[in-house]
Amino acid sequence: MSKNTKIYLASAILIVAAVGTGIYMTEKNGELPFSSNIPKIYQPGSIPAPKFSTSTAKQFTGPGFSFSYPPEMNTSTFADEDGNGQTVLLQDPRTGAGLQIYISPFDESGVITPERIKHDLPDQTVNSPKQITVGGAAALSFESDDAGKTREVWFNYNNNLYQITTYSELSDFLDKVLATWKFR
Repeated sequence: MSKNTKIYLASAILIVAAVGTGIYMTEKNGELPFSSNIPKIYQPGSIPAPKFSTSTAKQFTGPGFSFSYPPEMNTSTFADEDGNGQTVLLQDPRTGAGLQIYISPFDESGVITPERIKHDLPDQTVNSPKQITVGGAAALSFESDDAGKTREVWFNYNNNLYQITTYSELSDFLDKVLATWKFR
């Protein structure tokens, strides 16, 4: 794996850790320090899963892929400072339920495996790994506890590495989103 890919992977993990720390600190103090108009942030383990129906779903279209999601959720896209990678956030503003997709250039072929992740990121937790398919691409689904209990799905497609992360209790929701994933 190239040095840039390792940097992108490490950056994605740091982003997830920062978001998790922010949520933890906010809940620990019991209030948001900057605004009282922001909805309650749920503790991990108590986040209600979004209701998902393909008949009312919206469509997100990214570079080379698309997926469906519930209409009450918002999407945001952020480019890396160097312009090579991007993050897509999907979130329900009322509950905080959602997921993060980090996409970065990937100069290797083949299926992502737990051994591959451990080779490049020895401290990354990979629990209960299993191979799944996302939009026809072989993917690795696993649980992690590096930034709270999360469910992650990583896969390589068309010279990009996709790293999708959500809270463990939103696994069923993630599966429903992934079932609608299409590559163009």
